Amino acid sequence: MSSALPECVEPLTRGLACLGDIPDWPQRDAYELDIQTTLGIAHMAWKGYASPECGQAYKRANALIGTVNDTLRALPVVWGYWSYFLVAGDHHCTMEAADHALSVAEASQEPDFLVQAYAINADTQFWIGNPRKSVEFMSKLRSIYHEERHGPQVWLCNHDALNLALMYAAHWLWVLGYPDQAVEAEKECYEQALRLQHPYQMAFGNCWASSCYHYRGEPDPLMARLETGVAVAEQFQLPMWIAATAMFRGWWRAKRGEIRAGIEQFSRGFAHWRDI
Repeated sequence: MSSALPECVEPLTRGLACLGDIPDWPQRDAYELDIQTTLGIAHMAWKGYASPECGQAYKRANALIGTVNDTLRALPVVWGYWSYFLVAGDHHCTMEAADHALSVAEASQEPDFLVQAYAINADTQFWIGNPRKSVEFMSKLRSIYHEERHGPQVWLCNHDALNLALMYAAHWLWVLGYPDQAVEAEKECYEQALRLQHPYQMAFGNCWASSCYHYRGEPDPLMARLETGVAVAEQFQLPMWIAATAMFRGWWRAKRGEIRAGIEQFSRGFAHWRDI
């Protein structure tokens, strides 16, 4: 299945080329920031968080946000810049980005910024092996998050702050020895994603948060979530999650005794992933 994402990237790239021919003027940086931010989101969904194209867009956008005093424009840049380094495996830059997001948010005391900064730091602490710190940041996030106000940020950042944290809570609660609470986090994540109705968030959550069922040795709820995730990914042409769900489903089929079929499905998903 072809994706509409390349069709999004092509006119944005042309737009950047046009800006290169325009002399400096007050609105130029704002226009470029919007283009680079949108390019970053498109490449994230098309080629993955750690793709060079995604990194290039977010690095340039991060360099531009100081020229535009606009919280709504800064939010997706702060989030995308951090996520690029996180998935690329650059722990030093990930921590710097997370610390910077937190310091800026706490200095401003702007709730829209704080929810994103708390989510970023909760997830960062999980990946560097401090799940108890993740719990602390999650508590701060819950204390100020209001879905009616903050839920629409998903359309700016491609992720909702609480929903993203819930995805990871399904992992860190397992690590901390609370398997039932991990499932509760996954279910809350799933239900909130249904309310938000953001395709990328739904595909991501159904693939990633559902891993708690794998940890618990419960293939049926895991497969149900993966089937839902791939349906959303195929409907909205999200190649990364089509590939990821195929690999997860193939792995589980092999584990359940469907060795040949599972390997074939995993191989198709892996080949798709490499072709993105």
